[in-house]
Amino acid sequence: MFAIVAALCLLLLGPALAAAQGLPTLDERIVDQTDTLSGDQRDRALAAFEDLEQDAGVQLFALFVESTGDTTASDFVAQVADANGLDGNDALLVVAMSDRRDAIWVGPLLDEVSDDELDLLLADRIEPELSAGAYGQALVAAAEGLRDARGATLQTQDADNGGGGGIGGFVAVLLLLAGGAALFLWWRSRRPGEPRTGPPGQATAEPERDLDDLAREANNLLLETDEAVRQNIQELGFAEAQFGAAEVEPFRKALDEARASLRDAFALRQQLDDSDPETEAEQRQMLGEIIQRCESAQGVMAEQREHFQTLRNMERDASELLEQLPGALAASEAHIVESEHRLEQVRAEAPASAEEVAGNIEEARKRLAAAREAIEAGHAALGQEAGAAAALSVRTAQETVAQAAQLLGAIDQLAVVLDEARTNGQPLRADVASDLAAARALLEEHPDPALRARLDKLDARMSAAPPGDDLVREYRQLQQVDSAANALLAAATEGAESRNREETAVRLAIRSAETQVNRAEAFLESRRHGIGRVPRTRITDAERELDRARDLATEQPQEALAAATRAGELADDAYEMARQEFGAYDERHGGGRVVTRGGTLPGGGGWGGGGMLAGAILGSILSGGRGGGFGGFGGGSSRGGGFGGGGGGGGGRSRGGGW
Repeated sequence: MFAIVAALCLLLLGPALAAAQGLPTLDERIVDQTDTLSGDQRDRALAAFEDLEQDAGVQLFALFVESTGDTTASDFVAQVADANGLDGNDALLVVAMSDRRDAIWVGPLLDEVSDDELDLLLADRIEPELSAGAYGQALVAAAEGLRDARGATLQTQDADNGGGGGIGGFVAVLLLLAGGAALFLWWRSRRPGEPRTGPPGQATAEPERDLDDLAREANNLLLETDEAVRQNIQELGFAEAQFGAAEVEPFRKALDEARASLRDAFALRQQLDDSDPETEAEQRQMLGEIIQRCESAQGVMAEQREHFQTLRNMERDASELLEQLPGALAASEAHIVESEHRLEQVRAEAPASAEEVAGNIEEARKRLAAAREAIEAGHAALGQEAGAAAALSVRTAQETVAQAAQLLGAIDQLAVVLDEARTNGQPLRADVASDLAAARALLEEHPDPALRARLDKLDARMSAAPPGDDLVREYRQLQQVDSAANALLAAATEGAESRNREETAVRLAIRSAETQVNRAEAFLESRRHGIGRVPRTRITDAERELDRARDLATEQPQEALAAATRAGELADDAYEMARQEFGAYDERHGGGRVVTRGGTLPGGGGWGGGGMLAGAILGSILSGGRGGGFGGFGGGSSRGGGFGGGGGGGGGRSRGGGW
């Protein structure tokens, strides 16, 4: 008796509870808060609802709202069902018009209707009608789908209770179960990219790709496109040196456009990699845009490929190019002697910084040895009238000589920073101390707790950088502290003086970030065969932030300062990641291989059975970069589930989707 009274109270009080919680009240079987349904659509839907209740014992409600706000559709439908006291054999369909989301809730006595069946009901029956604007027909489809799912269960129960009579009923039940099982197994076993289809003549939903597959394609395209852009930049330099700037101008423009598309793609990849999670829909949109931008970058380069390949017809010019290469090789060997002297100077005054380029001399020697062997192989190929092989030897020699120049250039760049540190280090230290003293005096006159905390941190950083340990490292740290000290002093002063110091802070921050970006880029560029996607993403984002800092420097100095600081942090991350990845790669391969687009070369031995031409650098990059997973992408269904609880919810289930 008590249970009956409680149920009646819940039925009567449900609308009041819903209103109290700010949720829609289901005072009719169809509640349309958006004025979406016409009178005829409502009448047809109500007739289908009555048929469902009569045939399957399910009381279906429908609710149209503009939006579910910050709540997911599957959670919202469960909350509305709970607040309105729905239970037992009740069901509720919610359609959020502005969100283009839908969700269905079923009561606890409808447990024979599985989550998979609810997903299919949404995807194959309801959502195609919503997408087509047939909103009334979507309600009819919901009722018919629930009736079919519930009706099959009732027939099975009748057969189990003897309702069918004799062997005929038993056979019917077996056939029904077998057909349902076959349909379920087909649906579960179809390939991720295979479309879901319903009965003949019924509208079908567009197939949705598996999120992991989408992520893999986007990541692979990023690597392929980045390597293609870098390779084409190098090829452009070769062509311009041989044929002049006018001939390669169309390809230069195409390459600039491709780099812009790729940079945008890397920026999206960085957003996906950061600590702020995106919804699955946002991930799909961003991954799709990465794929589109990479394909666009490859497309604009492909448009110029035929002309560029004609221009760089190495097979035709192989003999002449091979004659030019020994001169470039001799210049690089002389450069090694100069770089060794510079490296010793850096080691004497900046030993820790010297370790950043300690392996560059040996790496450069490996590449020059590979170039010599490539030249010999090219002459041999010409003697055998093997033009294509000779052309590939030329390309390999050019590439390895260029890589050696990049490795030695990084040492030269570090030596320049050391010279700058010798000249400017002590004056800079004095300038920083002066700025901090001025800021301290201003803050004593005009206290500001936040600025005082910044000042204390800068004092601590100055104390942690004693002079004489490593001039380059000390100078870099002084540059960073000086930038921060100028920003602090600018914040503590007013008027024109504040503006001048802001500009100085921005200029120094940009200079510091340029040093950090150049260091990371030089390391990655000369060892890119052993470095994968994540460091490339970081350095591209660092370059983007550095460009942003330059653009904002005049008009928005505070934002420019933040961008420059961010660029330096990203560049340092890229350098550390690249160093670790290349170290692991080099260890795996015994530390004696050079990889170029022409193949994998030994670092000082013979070519060994034509190994010079075995494999391309892109293959090396992809095989080295695919070993790790890509964070932030889980598998599984895209449909969300929710559970009603308390009140009249009674443990019902909800499933959500989009249209």
